[in-house]
Amino acid sequence: GAARGRGREGRVARAAGTVALAWRAAGAGGMGDIDLIIAAPPHTGFVTALAAHLACPEEKITVARDSRVHTAALIAALHEAVAEKRVGPGSTVLLLAAGAGVTAGAALYRVPSNLAG
Repeated sequence: GAARGRGREGRVARAAGTVALAWRAAGAGGMGDIDLIIAAPPHTGFVTALAAHLACPEEKITVARDSRVHTAALIAALHEAVAEKRVGPGSTVLLLAAGAGVTAGAALYRVPSNLAG
């Protein structure tokens, strides 16, 4: 449907969402265990489509503000989330990236407890 996105953004969001759901199915935890999802590519349409695919609020997903950062998008968004105090020491973050092809990958990251904010 329209909420899940059409075209390229929808395909990329479905690929990223499939990886996230596979991560959950593998016993790595549930979406309730995740404090924030940091995703790439940094496009608004992607966030909307991914949120619909994962059945989670868009507010739980963040992307880098600068869409030109490409390969650094995850790190840029993580830096922004820490600076804005959206995540802090001990937070669990799902890093989720999807790109051309459509290829997707995910990694679980726990913010170090000694993080200087």
